[in-house]
Amino acid sequence: MKEDWWHSEKYAHKIPYLKERARVVSAVRSFFESRGYLEVETPALQVAPCMEAHIQAFGAKSTHNPGLYLHTSPEFAMKKLLVAGLSKIYQIAQVFRDETPSRMHSPAFSLLEWYQASMNYKEMMRETVDLVRAVKENKITFNGKTSDSHAEWEIITVVEALQKYASVDISADLGNLTHIKSEAARIGVYVSEHDDWENALLKILMDKVEPHLGTPVPTILCDYPVSMAALSRPKPEDPRFAERFEVYICSVELSNAFGELTDAKVQRMRFLHDVALRKKLYGADYPVDEGFLAALEHGLPAASGNALGIDRLVMLLTGAEDIDLVRAVPVEPAPHICWTALHYAAAAEADGIDVANIVTELLDAGADPHQTDANGDTAFNIAAPSSPVAGRLMTLHWLAGKTTKGLNETSGSHGSTLAQYIAKWSGDDEIEAHLKTAGLKIDIQNASGWTPLHAAAAMGRVRAVEALARLYGVQARAALTTEEYKTNYNGHPVVYAAGLEAAGIVKTRLEQDKGAAPDLRQSLQKCAETLALQAANVRKLS
Repeated sequence: MKEDWWHSEKYAHKIPYLKERARVVSAVRSFFESRGYLEVETPALQVAPCMEAHIQAFGAKSTHNPGLYLHTSPEFAMKKLLVAGLSKIYQIAQVFRDETPSRMHSPAFSLLEWYQASMNYKEMMRETVDLVRAVKENKITFNGKTSDSHAEWEIITVVEALQKYASVDISADLGNLTHIKSEAARIGVYVSEHDDWENALLKILMDKVEPHLGTPVPTILCDYPVSMAALSRPKPEDPRFAERFEVYICSVELSNAFGELTDAKVQRMRFLHDVALRKKLYGADYPVDEGFLAALEHGLPAASGNALGIDRLVMLLTGAEDIDLVRAVPVEPAPHICWTALHYAAAAEADGIDVANIVTELLDAGADPHQTDANGDTAFNIAAPSSPVAGRLMTLHWLAGKTTKGLNETSGSHGSTLAQYIAKWSGDDEIEAHLKTAGLKIDIQNASGWTPLHAAAAMGRVRAVEALARLYGVQARAALTTEEYKTNYNGHPVVYAAGLEAAGIVKTRLEQDKGAAPDLRQSLQKCAETLALQAANVRKLS
């Protein structure tokens, strides 16, 4: 559990990663200082955290400074500094995005951004190559893939990559929704009826293209369709495309760069489009940074900028399997509000504590395990993810008949039944017995349309998926493909970022286990497909 990460015996294995991180950060600073860049620091509190519709920000609750947000990127502030006359600037900022944590994602992470006036985006490509080479002398190995940054990098346009890796040609059909959906169906990429052209294209890129990028050499994927330009400018020689590129190493997206848009009127139109889209998808929006638009109107010089994830860079260089390994302190859970004694007992680790006696005494004294906390979570909800021992204890009490009320009713902040909680967190060897003997229904969806099978699969726990598939039987395929589920997740960024990783694990297992029962194989295959389309809706970190 993250609550006790500070125990020295548990922390020791992180120290080599942190030493390498310190070396990398020092090398990054030396690189920019040698090129005449000025390091700056901008406020994390901003009027507008971001404009991209699928990036979620944290609001800052304040009595004296209302209406502010924690920034998701220092981009707006740094471009204002370009307008102010600073021509070469960089920053290593702590930024914040309200996303589900996973091994590649943290709600708080370190982002390197740098900008140079009078630099075009092809020069920015060359500088990015120089930076990566400066921090790593040898080949990079990550997730079983190798990338040689000192060899010549692959530079490929989005159109070329789609042709090469997906056999899809969009050059004559930009914005043609019928065409992109037809091509997706032809190559086996799921696109829902609710997807727009950009979302459909992203799904094809993530499913068919990205797994090939960044190996055996790093890849620069460039010239995105202008409808996906964000804050980049159209290419003067072909305004159908934008001066935007992303860097991939070992199939991991590392950075996102622009030839910067300087036209305030065009930028305002893009912002208003994003505001409307966010309002449509999520029922809320963020304010437009009028100060940023005023700065553009005053005169942003021609420039290029890049945003590179420091945590991901260190992960790539060290082979770290989890982002928390390369960060000194993890993001800890918020203090629990309105917990009863049973909530705390259910969450307790079994290290020297007689949890069984505590839980039994509380239940015998009349404690209600269905009483909810401020998030709507019951003691059962807390027990399932916190400890296999506590989870078993609660199950024993269900079986003893001491608590039988509402076990299949949805509760908690995600509207989940206990089946979802147990499927996600219980030990692989326990999950089938827990669900079957406790009489929990496994075909109930939570607020996001997930069944327990989705929950287990998103964690990459193949044995748990197999156990659940056996329980589902012939219902598995229907449970995985409900129209409600597809609708709820269409374009929604709040999905498990581990989805793509889990899909890969499941697919690997399918390839290895050719003798699996047909029903189980079909269930796992559908699971893999579903997870891949979920991952396509996750907005990637810059």
